[in-house]
Amino acid sequence: MQAKAHFAQFLIAQAWQQTLEDQQPHKPWPWADTHPVAQLSFISPQVANDSEWLQSDRKIEATSADAKSGSAQSQKLDHIGLSLREAAETEAPLYVLAGASGRNLAFGPALVMSGAMPNQSGNAIIAGHRDTHFSILKGVQLGHYIRLTDVTGGHQYYRVVYTQIVHQDQNSVMAPTKDNRLTLITCYPFEEVQGEAELRFIVTAEPVDAA
Repeated sequence: MQAKAHFAQFLIAQAWQQTLEDQQPHKPWPWADTHPVAQLSFISPQVANDSEWLQSDRKIEATSADAKSGSAQSQKLDHIGLSLREAAETEAPLYVLAGASGRNLAFGPALVMSGAMPNQSGNAIIAGHRDTHFSILKGVQLGHYIRLTDVTGGHQYYRVVYTQIVHQDQNSVMAPTKDNRLTLITCYPFEEVQGEAELRFIVTAEPVDAA
């Protein structure tokens, strides 16, 4: 079962790379009813409040984008930027699938399609299981950074501004917003994974303005 799960992640990662190349949806396997729409990264608490780190990451990204494609300078900057991001991430990035169905959530966090698309105006809502992919939410605190990469390869940094525990029937956290917002949802409590959970742990994050 574990080998099957790892292979599924490999196929999802492969589909995501294809999407980054042509900005088109790619199914991870032929019979899939979903495709990756974003990549989610949680920034290590050691650098989560370090504004210098965030500015450095942005400068590398901007300079790399301006450099000529395929040039030695561009490749060097891409390598530096990748190393910086990998060092800051708490664990491997998560691939976000389209549609938060039970089947899709078994393979990773999933985008609630009634909300906004990643990094677009509105409330982008991503759900995940508390005992697997979104177990990381247990350690998320106010002020922590989250990076969301969309299908164009563009990055948006979000800062956690609010966490709360609500009943599953409280749908206000999923309401549309005019501003750009990221909402992460998982079942609660984290330690009780048996049976149906009536509570939800909610993380609300707002975009960090460009420096």
